[in-house]
Amino acid sequence: MSGKTDEAYQAWMLLLITEAKQQSDAVAAAAKKKAEDAEKARLLAIEQLRQHDEAAAKAADEEQVQRRERIYSGEQALLTMATDWRAEAENGKMEESENKIALLLSHLTDLLATCIPQQEDIHNLDDVMTPVHSRLRQLEQRPVTAPDANFSNTSDRLEALEMDVGSLKDGLLDEFADIFESPTGVVSDRPISHEIILEGGVVPPKGCIYRMSEEELTVLRSQLDDLLDKGWIRPSSSPYGAPVLFIRKKNKDLRLCIDYRKLNVQTVKNAGPLPRIDNLLERLGGAKYLMAMTNEFRAMLDRFVLVYLDDILVYSRPWEDHLEHLRRMLEMLRRAKYKANRDNCEFVWQELEYLGHFVTPTGIRPLSDKIQAIQEWPEPRNVTDVRSFLGLAGYYQSFIKGYSKIAAHLTKLQCEDRPFDLGEDARESFLALKAAILFAEVLRIYDPLLPTRVTMDASGYGIGAVLEQHDGVDWQPVEYFSKKVPVVHSIDDARKKDLLAFVHSLKRWRHFLLGRSQFRWATNNNQLVFYKTRDTVNSTIARWMTFIDQLDFFPDQISRKSNRFADALSRRPDYCTTVYSTFEIDNDLRCSFIRGYQADPEFRDKYANCSSPNPALSHYQIQEGYLLVHTRGKDLLCVQSDPHLRTRPLGEFHDAPATEHIGVNRTIGRLREQFWWPGLLGDVTRYCESCEVCRRCKSRNHRPYDELRPLPVLLLRMEAIATDITGPFPKHKTGVDGILTVVDRLTKFDMFLPCHYHAKAPELAGVLYTGWIRTKGYPKEIVCDCDTRFMSDFWLALIKRWGSSLKPSSARHPQTDGQTERAHQTAQVLLRTLIRPDQKDWVERLPDVELAYNSSIHPAIGMSPFEFEHGSPVTSSLDTIIP
Repeated sequence: MSGKTDEAYQAWMLLLITEAKQQSDAVAAAAKKKAEDAEKARLLAIEQLRQHDEAAAKAADEEQVQRRERIYSGEQALLTMATDWRAEAENGKMEESENKIALLLSHLTDLLATCIPQQEDIHNLDDVMTPVHSRLRQLEQRPVTAPDANFSNTSDRLEALEMDVGSLKDGLLDEFADIFESPTGVVSDRPISHEIILEGGVVPPKGCIYRMSEEELTVLRSQLDDLLDKGWIRPSSSPYGAPVLFIRKKNKDLRLCIDYRKLNVQTVKNAGPLPRIDNLLERLGGAKYLMAMTNEFRAMLDRFVLVYLDDILVYSRPWEDHLEHLRRMLEMLRRAKYKANRDNCEFVWQELEYLGHFVTPTGIRPLSDKIQAIQEWPEPRNVTDVRSFLGLAGYYQSFIKGYSKIAAHLTKLQCEDRPFDLGEDARESFLALKAAILFAEVLRIYDPLLPTRVTMDASGYGIGAVLEQHDGVDWQPVEYFSKKVPVVHSIDDARKKDLLAFVHSLKRWRHFLLGRSQFRWATNNNQLVFYKTRDTVNSTIARWMTFIDQLDFFPDQISRKSNRFADALSRRPDYCTTVYSTFEIDNDLRCSFIRGYQADPEFRDKYANCSSPNPALSHYQIQEGYLLVHTRGKDLLCVQSDPHLRTRPLGEFHDAPATEHIGVNRTIGRLREQFWWPGLLGDVTRYCESCEVCRRCKSRNHRPYDELRPLPVLLLRMEAIATDITGPFPKHKTGVDGILTVVDRLTKFDMFLPCHYHAKAPELAGVLYTGWIRTKGYPKEIVCDCDTRFMSDFWLALIKRWGSSLKPSSARHPQTDGQTERAHQTAQVLLRTLIRPDQKDWVERLPDVELAYNSSIHPAIGMSPFEFEHGSPVTSSLDTIIP
């Protein structure tokens, strides 16, 4: 026994060692694969960075060559013009001297503007311009004719343009040297006073002292002494205390900072909106000269000054205007007694870093250091990492075609309720977003004077658009825009989706397009022609049309093959969902959905949970007010237990021309692509089996149907009524244009009550109460069709309060309420025989029609409804004649 036990133990140990080795090998293989993936990602990032550096260097070289070519060609043009002008002056041909002087000055201004950013590269700039200057001075010294004598200020203007750029700039800044002096003392007569308001009952915060290096201690002593000498600080024994620390500036100096975070928590916040950075960048369109200052500046001139926190940007188009704008800005600083650090200021630049962008006269692009930071960003490991990466990448999303679609898988990972799992799709999205930002193209700054074009396209799952402007050579992009189509609109038809894309594009760029001259709307399908020729449109289309009519544009019909940019932005296979049939959801139906969710016992709790600030984890979500459930890998629209709401998609997916009355299983399959509700299978089965077209045209594959079972009729009078509305008729002088018909289902007694054909449910309830219930009492049952007014919450609540029950007819089966339908036909025939040719007295004739109808023999009961109701027939004048 002992030998067998040892053998079993050895076998068990061998098995255990084998399993441990296999697990170790698996872990080592996984670690190796992970290391290989990380190395591939690192090599890919290095390669992308190298390509970016090469592209940037190549672009810089090409730009430098182009600038030098412009300088050379400009100099040659000026030399040629000056030579020709002198020759004409010597020959006495000075008829167009005024125009020639203006043209020469314009060319010289452009040449100087081109030379400004090249001063460091062109060391012999003065030598290059010397021949031009000498020829112009010689020309000015020659005598001019009397008509030209009034141009004496031309020489002064020309000399100002000929001055060296550096001297001109320094001269202006030296004039305002007091602004750039080191400030001392406290300015006491400023109109603005500063105060910090604390919340009541707070305890003064105190902070510990941070440890500092020897360099930081030396700088701290120096700065404290300097602040004491200037009178900006003083010794204090205040109960408040906060530690200090240092931050490196761009120039590597140390900036003194105070940690007031604890104090900020106790202060009363003075909230105010910050300027939109995209709006600030868009206002630089056409500006060639820029100047940025870092200081506090309150008075902003909207025409040439932009302010964001403590950054001031002065922008201008011509050089002369820039000098004037700079002078006015410095004068405002002087009047306000503000100081500026000249070392932190940049003057007279055509290219400038501003708010994370590189701004040039031709366009804007992301900063290279920001792009490098994105390229070196490590792979996200949690939700916080994903949000940080998308925060930086999303700042430049206007430069990327289809940003929302590229980042879709990463965006889904921001939900903290779901476990974090960076799958292959999210990893591909992460790398694709890096590559898209690396090769982001330069966007042109919007110029309101240039021709503008909006190109858009929509697919079943995405909207894409691009805003472009023509620079005289070709169309250049200003901004890209893409958006995923909401699930609710994914079931719309193609025309409505295209119109939706146009509306979203106009809302995105409304600040550009509103109030400007006509812009182009490039589209391959002009939806406005279709909708404007229709007699009626739903409220959603009408609201969109009202918004579109605010703008001035003309459609530019293009082929789908030419619409590559917007078409690509609107299409991506992984967002595609099959759409078989479409129908429109208007405002009334949307409100019915939302109200139904809140009252439906199946979805009430789920809707409340998703609407709460901290919803519990579930497969449900709310989008644009609709409740969606995630099942079978799709987000499906939940339909509450309202017969009208459930019947509508049943009819569209079974009766529409595109579906051609398909069978039960196919109808269920198509419905499950978009909708879900409990009992969907049974509802579809009953609906298809009750379809009149299917019963008439399709073969019978089941047992014969049972006999019809009409609604039971109560045995007491006035307990069951049927009601319906007919019309519209010519509007009467009282404003009514319809008839509310009420029939007692037992006695067949009818009442024809005048009303507004499009009256709301409360008004119809008043007509019914005044005309019928006031004299007949409350009925126990009310039969009606599926009119939205009869199925509204108000009507249902009113019926419940009356103690009645509502029995609506089934979908597309008016036979359920056949009594009112027959009464309508009879009443209309009688009206046509009684009214005048102008048809304006039909209301006055309704009592006659009602009496004639109720006093005639009804075939269903063998007597007149009047006799059944009152116990005796209607008396007439013949009763006194006939014995």
